[in-house]
Amino acid sequence: MENLLISIFEFIYNNIVTFGIIVTSLTLVTITLRLVYLEYRFNQKLSVKKIFFGERRTFKVRRFTARRIFALVLAVLLISLILVQAYGNPISYQTNTVSVNSQSDVEEIYESFYEKFFSNPFDSNLETPLDDDIAFKDVQSETFDGLDFTVDTPRYVYVLNRVGIQTLVIDDQGASYQGSTVLDNPACEIERVEPHGMTLIDDKLVVVGVKSYGQCVSSPAPYSLRDTETIVYVYDTAGPLMLEETYTVRGYLTDMSVQGGALLLSTNTWVPFATDNFDINDYLPYVIENNRQRETLLQNIPYIEGSTPNAFVTLAKIDINTTIIDSESVLTDYQNEVYFRDDAVIVMVDRFNFNQASDVFEFRDPIDSIDTSIIQLNHFDDDIYYFRTQVVPGERVTNDALFFVEEGVKVFTRTSQNTNLIHYFTDMLRYDLERELDFSEPIQQIVFEQNHFYIKTSADQLNYYIYRDFANGETVQVANQNEGYFGDLFFSLSSNRHLAVRVFDNNRINYEIYDQLPDSFLYNLSYLIREDYTDINVDIEQLNNASFSYVERESLLLIPTYRLADNQELVGTNRLIDIYHLTRIDNQVETLNMRTLGAFSSPFNYRVIALDDYLIHITPGGFILTDIDDVTDITQTVFFPNP
Repeated sequence: MENLLISIFEFIYNNIVTFGIIVTSLTLVTITLRLVYLEYRFNQKLSVKKIFFGERRTFKVRRFTARRIFALVLAVLLISLILVQAYGNPISYQTNTVSVNSQSDVEEIYESFYEKFFSNPFDSNLETPLDDDIAFKDVQSETFDGLDFTVDTPRYVYVLNRVGIQTLVIDDQGASYQGSTVLDNPACEIERVEPHGMTLIDDKLVVVGVKSYGQCVSSPAPYSLRDTETIVYVYDTAGPLMLEETYTVRGYLTDMSVQGGALLLSTNTWVPFATDNFDINDYLPYVIENNRQRETLLQNIPYIEGSTPNAFVTLAKIDINTTIIDSESVLTDYQNEVYFRDDAVIVMVDRFNFNQASDVFEFRDPIDSIDTSIIQLNHFDDDIYYFRTQVVPGERVTNDALFFVEEGVKVFTRTSQNTNLIHYFTDMLRYDLERELDFSEPIQQIVFEQNHFYIKTSADQLNYYIYRDFANGETVQVANQNEGYFGDLFFSLSSNRHLAVRVFDNNRINYEIYDQLPDSFLYNLSYLIREDYTDINVDIEQLNNASFSYVERESLLLIPTYRLADNQELVGTNRLIDIYHLTRIDNQVETLNMRTLGAFSSPFNYRVIALDDYLIHITPGGFILTDIDDVTDITQTVFFPNP
């Protein structure tokens, strides 16, 4: 009862002006209607009935003439044209977007969206991005598609850590440390470029990092809300590393992909409308090439209709060979997903459908339902440009709801009626097919392998469903499986092998290896590695795809595990790495201790490179050289500068 009274009070508090207008209007209408009624009754008593007689006329049918026939045919054609336009499906590339030309246009969009919600002290701040309110972020070890923290050539190995680029030279004896190349060293030690990965394009080493300004003040703003830049360094590797080009894209890096000789990346720039003296021009996206800055005009930034207007999402393309950078931006939700293809970039955001009454009243939850907006930007040669936006019913499922399939795109959504849907688009983002899945349980994970979708649900009695995908957009269920495959964590090792990690009570972990059966969509459990970590406090949240190194030609899987030493706190200097060989499952013992390297300073990554006779085990703190047949035989230990 108390909560109900508070809700009623909140509703009246937020809508007191609207209530006042409605009550006043109803009072005036009532008074006016009463006066009209009284006047009507008075006139009725004074009225005199009058009868008017009309004249009856006789009309003759006129003959059709060419002129009249032409007019009749023209009228029929016009009506037909109207019907065709009304029920046809012409291609439109500007639907689901709103053009903006000035700050007032943007503020009107912002106010129109947020004025539907309660704005009193009882309400939480709806404008702050979820899970992004910390003042400082450690870079995660799992980087983006095509990027890594370790890059190797036949002669060199480059390792990226917070100090910079560490260079190793490969020779007949294994590897030797050559030196360090510093990325950035500003006066403020914390406000430096945080590395996110690197890649090798031809003979250019491309390093990607993020710099967030305002870190070195006493009370820094939340990390994602500060003025942030994504920086790309290009080094020539023909001799000693030499910096050739520097590119900057405004915003915090959210995703990236390497496409041939180019980098495609996406960034978010938070737009703080609620700040004092807000000026939209202070937050417009820009790109910089060697100190030459090019800003995106507000008129060229569409707003994605129905999405939360809180960030500029920028998609940029950097051609390393031609040294040309181009970008395109949209105003939409900070919480977005980005997918890269060789000719397009797709961004997915939530589209909110509001209660019609929210146009008049403010509500705590004015949202009737959530759909999914699919935004496509195309890129050809050195150009990237906005193409179109489509909307499908239902909210996107999991963190990977979109898949590029043959001749198009598949999107998975879930409606408010607990219905799971697959939507199919052509490569031009034309909406073709929609299919309802054969189960109603929420989807927890989807993997697309060899033209099959493997879907894990929340149902305890059924682990996953398998759907076969065809080029014409059709998707057909082919099997239900109630064992194996996913586990609690899923990691792909190769095109036909993956690792499933299962977590049990008392920190007991199973590493399960699955191989795809020949000419089949089914997988077979090949290896089961059991470990009992009771009272050792394994930090399960630290596990990610970058934590596992797999040498395919040796069928060698190296699994780093984190455990406390002597009941101490979990810090970077007291973790151990365990090595397992897939062909020697019966000998599961700790084989390699790398904690003396200080190997786990953020960003953590563990990689292994196989030479003819050696394995190079690399971490941000250094590397260890071991025999390829016996990883316990350490022949060399090298420390990098302290990251």
